Amino acid sequence: MSWTLNETACIGHHRGLLAGLILLLAISAYAQETPTIEVITENAGSSIILRWPVGLKINHRVDDTEIFLSFSHPIENDGLAAIPAQLSSMIEDLQYGYDSLLLRLHTGIEPKLYVLTDGVRIELSRRASYTQEERAQLDYLRALALYNDGQLRQSRMLLKELIGADGGSADTTELLAQIEDELGRGPVALVLAKRSLETEPGSESIQQQHRYLRRTHGDQLRIDTQWQNAERAETQFITRLSGRYAAKPDVSVSGLVENRKVDIDALQKIDGAIADFNGNRQRAELRLHKDWERSQNTQLLLFVRSGERSIGGSIRQTSGFDLGRTTVSLVMNEPYWDLVEGIVDGGSRDRIAFDFVSRTIGRLDAALGVS
Repeated sequence: MSWTLNETACIGHHRGLLAGLILLLAISAYAQETPTIEVITENAGSSIILRWPVGLKINHRVDDTEIFLSFSHPIENDGLAAIPAQLSSMIEDLQYGYDSLLLRLHTGIEPKLYVLTDGVRIELSRRASYTQEERAQLDYLRALALYNDGQLRQSRMLLKELIGADGGSADTTELLAQIEDELGRGPVALVLAKRSLETEPGSESIQQQHRYLRRTHGDQLRIDTQWQNAERAETQFITRLSGRYAAKPDVSVSGLVENRKVDIDALQKIDGAIADFNGNRQRAELRLHKDWERSQNTQLLLFVRSGERSIGGSIRQTSGFDLGRTTVSLVMNEPYWDLVEGIVDGGSRDRIAFDFVSRTIGRLDAALGVS
């Protein structure tokens, strides 16, 4: 086969036209895939709208001061470089590549992103400025939401920051007292409840909280007497003196002294013999309670009773967390007075115990223990 010069020139000419046409179509397709840019500035804020002539996929990430976008089509457009100058009071920096865009915003600018079928709309506005009181109220509502969601530690941390900043409102202190009590720090909760009552003495809920915590954890001295008769068994007359004193908000001392006058006709002794008994037995207990900052408390107990092996002791460590609390106890020679035989013959028990209490629904508790 042979070619003439004219035929070769013709073919070369057609190839040049074809290459030019392909280049023109590529440029046209590229232009169709790049977005149009619209910047809208209003008093309430500004908007940046990017639209493509075709549908596309968009991935995005919005942080406090950054917006990152990636697209399934090219984004390169000379108009992007002019946006920082147009919105200089809101945009700190703008960077873009072939198919991605990164916006860095000034502090105090709030971004909102709306993904459209053919593009994206970015709205920028200045964050509302709040007074100190309004900001404190918003933080309190955040803490309340955390508490209702079961996140006691996070709520407690936020409330303590509030109280440390401006002393806290009565509502703030009341909620913190509630959390401290649920985390096992009752004496600390009582101090907070007293502060709430001083701030807002007319609040019924604060009054109820204060009464409950004062009764449960406050200083007190009481005398109890009880007459107990079991048919065809024993009769007991019980006198008990008990008290509690808070040396510091996180340190308290409590104790009791008890006397039981027991009258029984048929008591089974340790050796199996049956005998009667009419007499008195005494026991005493001294407790030191220390609250720690991280929702923990430690209790040291001293036991004393009449009879042989009359001294015992115990240490208990409790840790509170969002969903409940755990207690580990080591007990040596604790008086065992649940049965009359233990009262008369000096019954005692030694044990190592682990208790777990979980808050399940509202105020409902579930407990699991082993000893």
